[in-house]
Amino acid sequence: MARETLILDAPESYRGPVDVVPDQWLGLDVFEACAVHDHEYGKGGTEATRKIADVRFRKNLVALVVNRGGLFVAPRFVLAWVYFAGVRLFGRRSVG
Repeated sequence: MARETLILDAPESYRGPVDVVPDQWLGLDVFEACAVHDHEYGKGGTEATRKIADVRFRKNLVALVVNRGGLFVAPRFVLAWVYFAGVRLFGRRSVG
């Protein structure tokens, strides 16, 4: 698989206000994708900007999985979709 590019725009030191989900999946660090997503939600916005943030989050998670490769690619892809579904279903409360 070709390497994927992460879409980043959060400050390097950014930490969201609440860290309720793990940033590690079977040895893969997904903190960077989570931090970007939390930062975008923290800016507030409309349903349209929320969807853009969520799709970017999914793309970043998939890029991390693809770039890491290895034995756990398939279960990590499943986790990427679970996290994406979670933000689509439950993220609404977080965006102002």
